[in-house]
Amino acid sequence: MEETGALEKEEHLRQYIECEKLLNNFFKQVNYCNINCISQPNSKIEMGLRGNIGCCYLDYYKHDEVDKSSCDFDLLIKKRMQKYGFPMNKEKEIAPNKKACRYHTANGCILKDYKSPLCISFICRAFKVYLIEKYDIYYDYKEIMDVLEEILSGRISDEELEEFKQRINNYIEIIRNNKD
Repeated sequence: MEETGALEKEEHLRQYIECEKLLNNFFKQVNYCNINCISQPNSKIEMGLRGNIGCCYLDYYKHDEVDKSSCDFDLLIKKRMQKYGFPMNKEKEIAPNKKACRYHTANGCILKDYKSPLCISFICRAFKVYLIEKYDIYYDYKEIMDVLEEILSGRISDEELEEFKQRINNYIEIIRNNKD
């Protein structure tokens, strides 16, 4: 019976990674973070931080280690560690209780996949306003994060999963059709 559980968890992780790829594509199409934060000398979201840190001024990848009440993150963490190893960034605090995430480098996040739901989904308020004003896209990172946790937990139906993927694909299409 445990083998079936392991196979189900692998399938949930596969679905999660598929959605993560869609969200990565969405963020790449918009390119908001790179233009407005990462390429800038100062962070837009946190005073006193370098721009290349962007929103990644804490170890948000640990969200999946801390908040285990919502779902089982063990396989996600295991796969991340297998692929990327333990995070190596050991920067000192930049501001009180603020330092770059340990997976963050001067070139941005080294994680291309296996990110926590919080890391994948989060956008700052300025980005949210930009999406509404420029594309009429209402993006709620908490809702996206909840759906990702549901996917990892296997508590989402195939129909709901397809609806979620279609919504992200629709966002991508809207952005492609409205490029300047």
